[in-house]
Amino acid sequence: MASYLSQARVLIRQFSSFNVVHIKRSENKSADTLSKLASMNFEHFAKDIRVEVLGHPSVPQNQVLVIQTGVESWMTPIKAYLSSGALPAGKDEARKIKQKAMNYQLTNGILYRRSFLGPLLRCVDTEIT
Repeated sequence: MASYLSQARVLIRQFSSFNVVHIKRSENKSADTLSKLASMNFEHFAKDIRVEVLGHPSVPQNQVLVIQTGVESWMTPIKAYLSSGALPAGKDEARKIKQKAMNYQLTNGILYRRSFLGPLLRCVDTEIT
């Protein structure tokens, strides 16, 4: 979102004046429809609906975040329990890990959290360098 904000500020400088007005989604049916189209598969649409799919983002992606791997994180004890049944030494801590692990799934070494509606949510560490 920061990239889009930066791009908007560049475009705003080209105008002598501008005005921002908030319109509720319920009062703007075309914007509501457009927001729903963004998450749909276009193959089942009728031929009379014209959809243009962009081949590249409208904002350049030049920012890369590196995530440290191999460092102890909040996921380490849960991964250890799900992969090999290993638990921490303390009885209370072991009970907490067992309880937490029921909400997670380990697939190919990647930890996922089970969501209420079904899709698995990939877990990432917050340590970013």
